[in-house]
Amino acid sequence: MTIRCICRAMLLSSMPALLSIAATAQDDSAARLKKDLTALASQDMAGRGNGQEGLEKAVKYLLDIYKKMGLDPQKQPFQLRSANAQNNAPDVQLNNVIVNIKGSDPDMCNEYIVVGAHLDHLGTRPGQGGAKPTIFYGADDNGSGSVALIELVRHFQKKPPARSLVFIHFSGEEWGLLGSKHWVANPTVDVKSVRFMVNMDMIGRFDNEKAMLTFTAMGMGTKDIERAKELAPEGVTLEADRGTSVFAQASDHAPFASKGIPTCFLFTGIHPDYHKPTDTIEKINFGGLATIAKFAISLVTEYATSADVPKFQPVGDLGIYIVPSSEKAIVTFVMPDGAASLAGLKPQDVLTDINEYAIKTSKDYRTVLDNFNRGDKVKVKWLRGDVAMETEVVLK
Repeated sequence: MTIRCICRAMLLSSMPALLSIAATAQDDSAARLKKDLTALASQDMAGRGNGQEGLEKAVKYLLDIYKKMGLDPQKQPFQLRSANAQNNAPDVQLNNVIVNIKGSDPDMCNEYIVVGAHLDHLGTRPGQGGAKPTIFYGADDNGSGSVALIELVRHFQKKPPARSLVFIHFSGEEWGLLGSKHWVANPTVDVKSVRFMVNMDMIGRFDNEKAMLTFTAMGMGTKDIERAKELAPEGVTLEADRGTSVFAQASDHAPFASKGIPTCFLFTGIHPDYHKPTDTIEKINFGGLATIAKFAISLVTEYATSADVPKFQPVGDLGIYIVPSSEKAIVTFVMPDGAASLAGLKPQDVLTDINEYAIKTSKDYRTVLDNFNRGDKVKVKWLRGDVAMETEVVLK
């Protein structure tokens, strides 16, 4: 028997043990995630509402966990002017919770990867007509991302990568991305040295049959996305877009992208319990959540060690809005001074082609745009009534 055959035989004989170890690690991760989420989505945390005691308890929970790990978590306070300020109501103080892990490379440790997830949810609302208050538990939104962030901290505390990591539990997301906007405006590290940002929001409803994870990549190029797909767990498909999805601006990665920082947003999708009291822990897929956390670890490891970090490449934009769910790509709004406006498109025009790509629906339009960067020159075709029109335009 050749050496190659012997090595192959040894590898095959060890596979069951290796698979068993991997399965055990996955089970352990799922158990930790469930333990943390049982606390964060509990009645005691009362929905972690901004300005409410439940969110303060959740912040304390995080601080206690990280201190027990031997880390030095920090609160980043910021104030929000109360909506009832005219009645002399006090301002609302919120807190981001931040954990830093220094990189292992003496040169690259001065560069940063930010990993974030919002902690807040809708909290508790008064009952109507004498009914008991209603708790919006927010197990998926965004208890799931919060506990995954804790799991990533556990991993990287033991295995620091070359670049430094900044983990941020944002508050105020449900009130308009307040915590992430505050951090970007008041960064705790040199924001010019932030190379990438990973955001996890609503990652607890993974569908085992579809096995699909939304991957919104604002500021990433097409080659960067293909590279990310290679890191996806076996059997999991990334449904990727470059910031053209309807949820692209709806979470805490968006303020980072607005500053020219490449980002990705992990998301298992909207469900009937979104922003309802029924978003509860028994509906969480903890095995799927552990799989997504493992994928996030792979992404962060890649970007925190590789010399080839994604460079900011904004997707091209025509500056139009198209009617959703229409059988035609009917333009309903044209942004002043946008690329489409300069090209001469008007509301009620029907977009038919961008370069060689046929456009039939609003989804087609969003998908096709992912192929182009800001500054690319494209040929646009459209119908105005029965008249076919076309021109070349530079995407903005």
